[in-house]
Amino acid sequence: MITSSNPTVALVAPDASTPGTESIIVSLSDGQTSFVYYVQGVEGVADTGTATTTFTVSAPGFTTNSATKTIVRPGLDITGLGTSTTTLSPDDAFVVRVGVPNAGLTFLNELQAIRAGGNPITVTVTSSSPAGQLVTTPDTSRSVTVQIGVGATQSPSSVAAGGVAFDPLAEGSTTVTASNPAFATVTNGARTVTVSAPGINLSPLTVGAGLQRFWSGSLGASNHGGVDVVITSDDPAVAQVAPDATTPGATSITVPVPDGQTSFVYYVQGVEGVADTGTATTTFTVSAPGFTTNSATKTIVRPGLDITGLGTSTTTLSPDDPFVVRVGVPNAGLTFLNELQAIRAGGSPITVTVTSSSATVGQLVTSTLTSGSVTVQIGVGGTQSPSSVAAGGVAFDPLTTGSTTVTASHPAFATVTNGTRTVTVSAPGINLSPVTVGAGLQRLSNHGGVDVVITSSNPTVALVAPDASTPGTESIIVSLSDGQTTFSYYVQGVEGQTGTVTFTARASGFTDGSTTKTIVQPALDISGLNLNPTVGAADDLFVVRVGVPNGSQTFLNELQAIRAGGSALTVTVTSSDDVVGQLVTSTLTGGSVTVQIAVGATQTPSSVAAGGVAFDPLTVGSTTVTADTIGFITTTANGVRTVNVVP
Repeated sequence: MITSSNPTVALVAPDASTPGTESIIVSLSDGQTSFVYYVQGVEGVADTGTATTTFTVSAPGFTTNSATKTIVRPGLDITGLGTSTTTLSPDDAFVVRVGVPNAGLTFLNELQAIRAGGNPITVTVTSSSPAGQLVTTPDTSRSVTVQIGVGATQSPSSVAAGGVAFDPLAEGSTTVTASNPAFATVTNGARTVTVSAPGINLSPLTVGAGLQRFWSGSLGASNHGGVDVVITSDDPAVAQVAPDATTPGATSITVPVPDGQTSFVYYVQGVEGVADTGTATTTFTVSAPGFTTNSATKTIVRPGLDITGLGTSTTTLSPDDPFVVRVGVPNAGLTFLNELQAIRAGGSPITVTVTSSSATVGQLVTSTLTSGSVTVQIGVGGTQSPSSVAAGGVAFDPLTTGSTTVTASHPAFATVTNGTRTVTVSAPGINLSPVTVGAGLQRLSNHGGVDVVITSSNPTVALVAPDASTPGTESIIVSLSDGQTTFSYYVQGVEGQTGTVTFTARASGFTDGSTTKTIVQPALDISGLNLNPTVGAADDLFVVRVGVPNGSQTFLNELQAIRAGGSALTVTVTSSDDVVGQLVTSTLTGGSVTVQIAVGATQTPSSVAAGGVAFDPLTVGSTTVTADTIGFITTTANGVRTVNVVP
């Protein structure tokens, strides 16, 4: 049993929702030791100080005990209310809270709920000045009331639920205070709110003289109902303002901003000539009804130009190379353009002079002129000259070998480092690539030129031929039509010779091309032979092939034909055990036969009737079939084949 010695000061309850009484009984099950109860302070007993009572607790078999309960004047505070806002900010909902204050009444030590059995409390909330009013569901005024219900520690958190919000009205400061006669208002129960007009964001910008740049700003609030933003240049002789890219600039413009939107755009236009010897600045001021006026500096600098798209190396036979001249704001070191900016609306197109320092090395081409010095225009609203000669642009025409410097210039523009480009013109080359050919064989090669002479440095080792059927010679001439760049020729290795030979290609107007051709000992192998035939099966046709062997001579890396101008190759094919299997040609059947590989061919004929060879399996056993000829390597993997004849 728990009993209050003075129920006019404090009551006891078993839970948060039961009104308190003088005493309660709390039943504990066997094994339990802890119990809970609620202490309820009686209203008004501590209006001028504190009140105390003793709570006594007793239970059969236990020693009775007691403790003092102190009842103090409760306190209230405000939380969730911002200390600064703007006249266009939305209402700011906040709550009033109740609890036990600290000794100095500066804050609540602990939140405590309105007791069960008591009544909801009504709190008056006031705003000290017309800078802001208070909003509840039934009332909007500088003084309203909200309730904190039984069992609650604070007022509702939204106006719709019965709470309160602060509505900023005008610039200034006001103190929002929560009060109730029975509660002490702690320091945080009176909150000073500063109301100001929302600002307008405007930032600085750098623009080239005679150029223009898109820019933007923003309002500090969106629920303005729709406003006209006025943007003004303090010195229109330095920079002007325009609403878009196609309208000539003016001293001032008005930009409508619909309700709910905050951003606005405008163009800054630098006036021509104001920064020829340095920089010029002016202030842009922005204002709108209900907003704080703001300003930002606009800096006008001497504009720059550069060249882009021009290759730094080309050949005397390369096509004309179109390129463009661009304008914008240069970096501090005048090495490149930090940003492209267009010729301003209301200005005039600019004429840029483009020169080649050596017109004999390379000249400049426009739609009306071909010379060492030409002009191109960059139009109003454009950031560069046209990208093709047909559209009014410029191209570089390489003429002779050497170097020339192409420069773009204009009196009012700084030519940055990239506005001067050195172009090196050389004769085009002829590309030849290395190849490996077997002695007595030939191989096709493909590469580029015009009317090309191809020469072998050592015709006793390697020859050159224009096609697969012409015997090779020391040199040949390959004529190419205009527009062609590739040509073909055959490299022929001379029989019985090996070594490295240099092939050179020459053509008028081109740099010579050369490469090495390596002549190696050729090799042969067997292909198509069934290694597991059955006794009495039909003759098994196979072929002997020739080509270039791999480094370990185990197989052919590449098939190559017997060269034109050479002789047909006779190959001996043997079976090590002609009882197990014999070889069959059109003229002979036995353990050893010969077959030929014709000029221009890479292998023996593919039928016995045409001069090829076949294997005839006779009895069960193994035999080795080998192909070989003088001057050729028999590859170890495929030039010697073991055949197992099975029943």
